Amino acid sequence: MTTIIMFASQMRKDESVIAVIEDYHELAKDQSYCDYAFHVTITNPTPQIIEDEFPRMVDKFGITSVKLYMTYKPLRLLDYQILDVMCSARKLGITTMVHTKNVADVIDWMMQHLEQKLMMHPYHHGTSRPLIMEAEAMNRVICLAELVDMLILLIHISRGPATKHIRDAQTRLLPIYGETCPQYMFLLADLM
Repeated sequence: MTTIIMFASQMRKDESVIAVIEDYHELAKDQSYCDYAFHVTITNPTPQIIEDEFPRMVDKFGITSVKLYMTYKPLRLLDYQILDVMCSARKLGITTMVHTKNVADVIDWMMQHLEQKLMMHPYHHGTSRPLIMEAEAMNRVICLAELVDMLILLIHISRGPATKHIRDAQTRLLPIYGETCPQYMFLLADLM
């Protein structure tokens, strides 16, 4: 049997995650030939969503995982929003995944300077995303999770310095997990 788990993505303007979930179910209705489920990407964690809709998301739809972003301006959450989601998720047993590349402002700054120097070849995609910024975001979200005693899954980890923060947290017996993607293991800078 095959199961697909798709991200049901709340957009910043969406005032309800329940409506988002229902819309995704409608898209899948009579179109799926296998079992499917949803993770929910949270971009607008209002008090109503966190307090009222998260419990319904779990009870009515069986959804027990959310994804948060620390980067990409249309998706990223501020620290206090991440903490709000984590506290509610902890109470409800929701797994919280965090995309930890907190580099949106740094990328913009780096790209502006690279463009001024006409350094726009594919190689500079990596140059515009400094190692230290992913590591900074990783450390910060681990601190937030530790503050609220929360298990988290850190996703799409691309480089070594960030993994050191995970290993250090695990050594202190914190419930911190990480995953990467094949391109981060095999597409090295010299191939770009």
